[in-house]
Amino acid sequence: MDSLRLLDGFSAFSALLPVSVAFSRFNQYDRQLRIVAVFVLVSLGFDYTFHVLNGLRVGNNFPVAHALVVVSSWFLGRIYELVFADLPRLQKGVRLGTWVLIGFAVLNTLPFSDWFDGLWKMPARSLTAQGLFFVPLTLAYLYRLFTAEQPILYLDRTGMFWVNSAVLIYFTLNIFAFSLWNDMNESKSALSYVIHAGVNLIANVFYAVGLLCKTSSTLPTKA
Repeated sequence: MDSLRLLDGFSAFSALLPVSVAFSRFNQYDRQLRIVAVFVLVSLGFDYTFHVLNGLRVGNNFPVAHALVVVSSWFLGRIYELVFADLPRLQKGVRLGTWVLIGFAVLNTLPFSDWFDGLWKMPARSLTAQGLFFVPLTLAYLYRLFTAEQPILYLDRTGMFWVNSAVLIYFTLNIFAFSLWNDMNESKSALSYVIHAGVNLIANVFYAVGLLCKTSSTLPTKA
């Protein structure tokens, strides 16, 4: 348990890395990266809350997890709306899908176990739905990035490439942990916690690299 708690601490406070970068460079960012900067700050708040509640051995902090799904869905949805700003139909689809996802995350707090997790259980269903929604968007962005008519000369300096990679890694690797979270808890397995904590740490490193870049994307976007 001590090693698990240590990993949880590293995972929670790894968000300080992108937040510190964003704090020092915020005025240099365009609209997309400013939203990313606020998102990592809000994520740090949630991560810190989870860490404190776990340290205090609070019996159930899953309502906070439900709130995180709603908040993170809004931020990520807004980011990808801007990513696909030059494709009005896809942009509207992202906006509609985001609100449907948020609506499902709210419904998932209801105490009907056949359909929803309930407020006092891990929001495994809404987290899984979140992954199924955002992973295709990350792949669509990569497809456009690598098939653009104008060659990408400085991919490592493209902030949204790193941010998109963080989102892709986070949801692709966590979707297994999220979908089986409640079952693993019942069997007293810590695998879900380990996967989530490790992936969260890696994603925060990618967010930090993305926020070190001067531009969010080489793809055309509306102001």
